[in-house]
Amino acid sequence: KTQIFFSSIVRCFPYYVRFMQCLRRFYDFYCAKRIDFAHIFNAVKYFSSIVVIILTAIASVKENEMGLFWSSLAARFLLITYLSFWDLWIDWSFFGTPDQLKSCRLGWSLRNNILYSSRFVYYLAMIQNIVVRYVSILPTILNKIIGNKHKIILIYI
Repeated sequence: KTQIFFSSIVRCFPYYVRFMQCLRRFYDFYCAKRIDFAHIFNAVKYFSSIVVIILTAIASVKENEMGLFWSSLAARFLLITYLSFWDLWIDWSFFGTPDQLKSCRLGWSLRNNILYSSRFVYYLAMIQNIVVRYVSILPTILNKIIGNKHKIILIYI
């Protein structure tokens, strides 16, 4: 239990630093009278990661409480959905740039300045990013269902 506690603190630290940076950035913009809520949404991303880490740690300590397990799994699922949406919207500009969204001109393509000549590479990377994130939940579910008897199967997954 002590090991889980300390490893959770270590895992939370980078997210805490980024969370505080996002809040500071919002504050700086607010003081300069240029309010940009993207920093708050980014802060929510990091705060949610901290919540998921803590909830998962509590669920792993209290193994017999299925409600905690399913709550931590639901929180991870929601976090992955939020992270995937953030990546598609902000990092890939798939739904259009923030300026296009403000003027209600939604798009379903990439930003104009791209590094690789083939747009297919970007679309493939987007799909792979989302799939890998959701598949990362699978070992947790299988471990709960199968148990430790078939740990070798979980290692390969």
